[in-house]
Amino acid sequence: MSGLKSILKTSSVYTLLGFLPTASRIFVLPIFLGFLPIEDFALIGLSTLLSSILPLLMTLGLEYSFTRNFFDYQRIPSLVKSYTSTILITVIGQSILIALLILPFGDWLFSGIFKSDRFSFQAFGWNVV
Repeated sequence: MSGLKSILKTSSVYTLLGFLPTASRIFVLPIFLGFLPIEDFALIGLSTLLSSILPLLMTLGLEYSFTRNFFDYQRIPSLVKSYTSTILITVIGQSILIALLILPFGDWLFSGIFKSDRFSFQAFGWNVV
């Protein structure tokens, strides 16, 4: 029974820590609304949206593939090393490639997606990348 308590305690800690970034946004929202104009708050929301979508594109979900397949390869150490290095090189390479594509074309990309001049790549894009 103590094993079950330990699992429940550990999983509840990880669950609460997983919700902490989202919960902090909810608590800070009234402070932002009091000081920021609606337009600026919308720009921060768009920046947050881009910064949550871009890592998904940069990693292609390979970190989830790693956690799913790690235990299948665990029995053979050479496969674990090969699989880990392949995933790591692919994620780093993909991230560098997308960053190199976004940085020179960031202004053009942002002007095509966002019609407002206030949401420019120079102001928000560097933060996202």
